[in-house]
Amino acid sequence: MITIKKNLRTLFAFWVLVLTMTTAALGNDFSLFDNPWTVFANVDADITIESISDVIPTTFSGVNAFAKNYYFTNNLLDFTSLGLTPQNQSPAIICTYVYSNKNKKVTIGAGADSRMQVSVNGKTAYTTMKSGNGSPLIYYTDHIFDIDLKKGRNIIVIKVLGSNNGWKLCLGNPDDVRTARKLEQENPFGFLRSVLAFYQRDISEKPVPDPLLLPGGTRIITKEQWEGEQRERILSIYKEHIYGNFPTKFDDISFKVTSSDSAAVNSTAIKKVIEVTISNNGKSASFPLTLYIPHGATKFPVFLYIDRKDISKGAVDVENPSFPIKYGIQQGFAMASFWRTGLAPDSKEEYNQKMMTLFPELIDAPNGAKTIGMWAFGVMRSVDYLVGDSRIDSDRIAVIGMSRGGKTAIWAGVNDKRISLVCDNASGEMGSAISRRLVGENIADMKERFSHWFCDNFATVSNTMDELDVDQNMFLSLIAPRSLAVGSRSFDIWADPEGQYLGLMGTLPVYQLYGIPTIDPKTSVKLGKPIMSQAISFHINQGTHSLALKDWQTFFDHSNYLAKNQ
Repeated sequence: MITIKKNLRTLFAFWVLVLTMTTAALGNDFSLFDNPWTVFANVDADITIESISDVIPTTFSGVNAFAKNYYFTNNLLDFTSLGLTPQNQSPAIICTYVYSNKNKKVTIGAGADSRMQVSVNGKTAYTTMKSGNGSPLIYYTDHIFDIDLKKGRNIIVIKVLGSNNGWKLCLGNPDDVRTARKLEQENPFGFLRSVLAFYQRDISEKPVPDPLLLPGGTRIITKEQWEGEQRERILSIYKEHIYGNFPTKFDDISFKVTSSDSAAVNSTAIKKVIEVTISNNGKSASFPLTLYIPHGATKFPVFLYIDRKDISKGAVDVENPSFPIKYGIQQGFAMASFWRTGLAPDSKEEYNQKMMTLFPELIDAPNGAKTIGMWAFGVMRSVDYLVGDSRIDSDRIAVIGMSRGGKTAIWAGVNDKRISLVCDNASGEMGSAISRRLVGENIADMKERFSHWFCDNFATVSNTMDELDVDQNMFLSLIAPRSLAVGSRSFDIWADPEGQYLGLMGTLPVYQLYGIPTIDPKTSVKLGKPIMSQAISFHINQGTHSLALKDWQTFFDHSNYLAKNQ
């Protein structure tokens, strides 16, 4: 089996071009698949294809691979058979002759992983050489445009920048690009699998583990058994081997409102900045919590965002789609921002600064919390303040995080039962995605790049976690009976959206123990169409690794759904 390696981030930095041409528009005198192409690879970067206006050249400067009369096989032109080693950012140039029975326009759909230029008879018909294609995934980066053909012989030249992983060109039927878009809309997981298949990357089909099955084979059948046996077993594994033990005791905590603005968000909310200070062993450390509460006499539900930015000072963009304060206020929610790096730096060299200096025993302990554990600790200390604020509905506290913040949101939600809704967006590996699938980022990647997120014992954990007898659906199940919302992106292969969905659905047996309504496993997943129940919700929106207003709208909807159905 071929699994996705750590450099999947550069996996799509191939010389890749997807081209579709409406061959019917050319008449019966032309068949695109029958046309021979001439290939030049690793040509000099400054070669201009506008100079190729009449005859296909015999060579270019810098070329180290050449093929004449090269044909497509099963709609694919695979240049790896040329035996070349592409050089980073060096172009490949392919040329062909097209014969037309009259002057006409022809519609072309093309896409490349990096940058491309299409020339017809020495004139540029379309280029992304300056702007890039916006996404590294074939079929997604399609650009639909017209080219002008003259009567008689025409020469089409395509230049594509390459990196160091190979070069392929795919040529399909007229609707290939559009068909892929439809597949993305109707079956986003099938679409992602087609992309993985194109790059010859397999998915491990090991089954998602049953969260109710004990190591000896005994099955949990009551919620009391779950809480007294299995939940504690799983939780202890994550504390001892993955996220570590964070502080459970400290000498003192205090809250100081350092600023207050009753005319925030166009006079629709009050903004408060709270300095949260923890004291322990004669030392103190603080971090800012920023809170916006709508005007009104009632208590408001709150969303606590694990923020990578400090919005406690200076001007704040209240319409920022990654933290839409204004929209949240309009929807009747208080909006809180916890600045994670103000508590623990996201750095291998500095993670043990700030708050961790209060708990030196954690730094040296093999099962001591590191960055994500301390961020989760900060979330819980922020909740300490929120439950005591008379304007906050303490029964409706939601925590939301993106990517590493999503991992943090889950870990905080697992450990703090005051959090009623956990919202994870694109947490991926060691968040909501099933590890044993081996899609996208894996544990080995995380140990190499982000070891400071996890306790030292994480260094011995394998990619599939078989030796621990757990996977991420079991991790997510620790949130039950409280609610969990998971969001993803259609092109975020590094975070494995389908793995996130499987992780979420793998919690259903636990929620069913509590008799809480869940999603029907047979419900189809479609792009931009959230599926929701009291227990869990899932959505997948178009795009790459990000958090946007559409995600927030679904999370707000889930909170309101809970208020109506509990």
